[in-house]
Amino acid sequence: MKKFKLLLCIFLSIISFNGISQNQEDYKILLTEPYKGKEKINKSSGVQNLGSGKSFILFYTKKGYEFSIYEGSKYILSKNLKATKNEVLLGEAFLNRKYHLFTIQQKGKKNNIIMSHSFNVDTNELISEKIADIGERNKDLNSFNLSANNKYLAFISTKKNSNRDLEYRLEVLNIEKKELQSSSLLYSKGKKNKGWTTLYTPKINNQGEAYALVKKTFTKKERKKFNLKDGLTIYRVIDSKLQKLNIPFEEKYNESEFDIIDGKNEITLVSFTSHETQTANIAGYFSFIISKNDFTLKDQVFIEIPDKVLQEFYGEENLTAKQQKSKSKELTDYKFRESFKDSQGNKYIIAEKEIKKSMNGGFYTYWSDLIVLKVNTDNSIEWGDLIPKLDAKPIHKAFIKNDLLHIVIQIDGEIKATNDDIVFGMGFMKTEFVYILTYQKDGKIKYQKVATNKKRGKYNPYKGIFNDDKFSIKNTTSKKFQLLIIE
Repeated sequence: MKKFKLLLCIFLSIISFNGISQNQEDYKILLTEPYKGKEKINKSSGVQNLGSGKSFILFYTKKGYEFSIYEGSKYILSKNLKATKNEVLLGEAFLNRKYHLFTIQQKGKKNNIIMSHSFNVDTNELISEKIADIGERNKDLNSFNLSANNKYLAFISTKKNSNRDLEYRLEVLNIEKKELQSSSLLYSKGKKNKGWTTLYTPKINNQGEAYALVKKTFTKKERKKFNLKDGLTIYRVIDSKLQKLNIPFEEKYNESEFDIIDGKNEITLVSFTSHETQTANIAGYFSFIISKNDFTLKDQVFIEIPDKVLQEFYGEENLTAKQQKSKSKELTDYKFRESFKDSQGNKYIIAEKEIKKSMNGGFYTYWSDLIVLKVNTDNSIEWGDLIPKLDAKPIHKAFIKNDLLHIVIQIDGEIKATNDDIVFGMGFMKTEFVYILTYQKDGKIKYQKVATNKKRGKYNPYKGIFNDDKFSIKNTTSKKFQLLIIE
């Protein structure tokens, strides 16, 4: 386990731990030339490498989409696609030298159509074609999920049935064949349904197996009166067949958020949970492990953050029981944000501190420190990290590249390293810097400054996109479109 010491001063934050690497990473930084666009550009997709120094970027414009090709940092050419009225973006993928954009077009109140718009990056040909009629079904607000090999796309659709209840379906699109592979009814939700339902973004793997996760929580009154229990329901669609597994859990976990990690022989529902018991406030890694063979619950794991780690986080070597409880209480504001898995099956869990303040009759949310945990294949915590920050908006984005966890983060002041410390500088005259932190297998960090924000929020990593081993961030202060690309 790494050793941390956190010293919070008025204008200086210091993290100390064993073995800081002073060798900075050597990422290539590319800034594209400002581009006005044929239509006003609102945002873009990630950058797709085409070879021979060329790359592809999809622009989302005021009137539709612009398929664009760059050479180095310079814009070369593009083709525009005008969106029809009430056309909804479904998803996108790059496969077989074509960039596929999928949308749902509304043709009357009861006739929605999935459309494919494919741009050939070699011939610059743009072809639009119908894939499937889906009747009254439309895309839910949940994001789509793309398989790692770009061959399958999963999304949630909704429609009202004859009872006016809202039906939720898990849809699977085969991108290579350009067909709707399956459409499975998950559940219906009516006005009289009890409890609160949370539907997470679906997941799909390279074999086309799709998963949807639903969390159901109830009030104390509902639990007592109707003998109801909070819990999760995970659905799996395999070979167009729907499977369902209900997993009840204790009330103290009902504020936890979850993510799905797909493995070779098992599925893991992971979370970072903070809850109160009668004796203390506890936080740690929490997961359900499901066997793929028979789709049953194999194990339930909760690993409390060890006392030693808490001591290292807060710079105390010998905490008393009273101090331990006090320090542990500070972890109850942390919320699960995201999870990742490397090729060896190790999991990386990121939690973020959420601070809610009342001010002038309203409530404001601040996003504070990050906790990063590496969980081994045997579900033990190998190391943990604490990154100090404070902002009124999310300011980081994480991803796995070359089997290592990377966090791109915006901070006030520069990072400086000594033999034992990484120093996050803060002052009255705030200057924002964007850094990329690369975690080595043993938890040591290499870092590199990639941008300076002369204007507040010029490059916000949270709005960045990781695609094709490149991380891109839009310049939010320029009237013309410009990307900062890290590769």
